[in-house]
Amino acid sequence: MLVLGIVILLGKGDWLIAGYNTASHEERERYNMRRVRGVLGTLMFVVAGAVFLMQIMPEIYTILIAILLFILAFVAIGIINTWGKRG
Repeated sequence: MLVLGIVILLGKGDWLIAGYNTASHEERERYNMRRVRGVLGTLMFVVAGAVFLMQIMPEIYTILIAILLFILAFVAIGIINTWGKRG
């Protein structure tokens, strides 16, 4: 996840973003990729940190971290679909 976060933040991993690779040129123009990369790259770093914490914490905290990550993923999708769009 750390490597994916770095690749996405550097702008070299746009093809890794789901749906972007198959979108039409007009659809791609609707998104501010700098913002999308920022949100997804940050999310990858958070996931990497959470996975590390899940390895060293007791099981009950692991379940709570997994639930928080699930909620965070939905929040990230919402942010990308509002803040990440142009105009």
